[in-house]
Amino acid sequence: MKETSKNFNSYDEIECPHCNEELGIEGDDLADLITYWGENGSIEWKCNGCDEEFVIKEEVSRSWKVAKTDEDLD
Repeated sequence: MKETSKNFNSYDEIECPHCNEELGIEGDDLADLITYWGENGSIEWKCNGCDEEFVIKEEVSRSWKVAKTDEDLD
């Protein structure tokens, strides 16, 4: 199993585990993949390069910064 980990801000592609085709994700596809807590489990996806099916599982993590003032956060 190949794990891919990217931040959502820079994450607009996934890689097919069968053919390594880079698949763009946008629009309505994002609504199927993204939840607030990652509670949907895995989602079946079909590669438009090789026509093979695979699964995608969303994982959500959060972090916080703490400082005395907003200026100290930068």
